[in-house]
This record gives sequence, C-alpha cells and structure tokens, in this order.
Amino acid sequence: MTKKRSKLSSKVGLDPRESLVLPEEGQRIGKVEKLLGGERLEISFSDGSRTVVRIPGKFRDELLFRTGSYVLLRQILQDSDEHLGIVYRYCRDEIDLLRETTVFEEW
Repeated sequence: MTKKRSKLSSKVGLDPRESLVLPEEGQRIGKVEKLLGGERLEISFSDGSRTVVRIPGKFRDELLFRTGSYVLLRQILQDSDEHLGIVYRYCRDEIDLLRETTVFEEW
C-alpha cells in the first residue's frame, strides 16, 4: 500500500506555506460543531461563540463538511456578525501549518 498524499504535498514545486490561505481582515476561522441539514452548519469560534451558517452553492457538490472540520468565514453584511459565509475549508495539513504560524487559536 502506498501512503496517501496530502493536498499540499501533491502540488509539485510549491511551498505549502505559499499556497496557504490566511484569514484577512473581516474573516475568521471556525470549527464545524454540528451538521444541521438543509445546507446549514453550526460553527464555533475560539472565543466560545457559536453561529449557524449556510453552505454556499459552489461548495455543496465539491466539498465534504464533517464535524471537526475547520473553515474560513467572512461577513456577508457589514453590520451583523450573524450573517457569515464560508470562503474556504482547511484540510488537516493546512491546520498544522496554521498552528505553526500562530494564526490559529486552539479551542
């Protein structure tokens, strides 16, 4: 049996740190706590707050969201913290790199 390659190591000639998606201003990293059905997820943040987000159409067929997955979220409406949209889903290797760069806060 061969060892399964990660998404980051399979990109030939790229440094994994260069292709890592970091949160910008107005974006937060959250952890999937529950799959609620109806294309909705319950997300928790490092400060203990929770919110429910809808999975955008571009991610529904391509990505699999599981309990414990980490996602990058951005505000859809300027005034409200409750209206967040998923921008990116991190794989395990990317979470390890985020922990090394201290961008990632444990919870």
